[in-house]
Amino acid sequence: MEIYKNCYILARVIEEEGTLKFDIPFRTYHQAIVKDNELKYCYFDPSMKDKEVMVYISYHPDDEEKVFKYKGFLGVEWKDVEKSERIKPHWNVTKADYLAETNEFGATIKYAGKDKDKLAKPYETKENK
Repeated sequence: MEIYKNCYILARVIEEEGTLKFDIPFRTYHQAIVKDNELKYCYFDPSMKDKEVMVYISYHPDDEEKVFKYKGFLGVEWKDVEKSERIKPHWNVTKADYLAETNEFGATIKYAGKDKDKLAKPYETKENK
């Protein structure tokens, strides 16, 4: 039995009793926040207040029905999520740019694989692509 399950959602960041949180009807146990083509990991930035963000979350399997019915649910697999137009305001970085490297002379060398024009997974590396 899985302790947690994962998926991608869109969520609004709200302030409640001085604390920033997602305006969602279920609890998250981990989150990786994506905003303005940047991966923020699990930290709420004050500039996120009252804004929509894309989030990769972990949730308890008991909440799966709530998660799947949530209006901001995007999907479980990246291959499905990357096709959604709804993520473009939050993430539109290609693999060519995201997996680019800087050589010892300071020149940027873009990733040149056959999938270079596909959207990169927000926490993708050459090792896990």
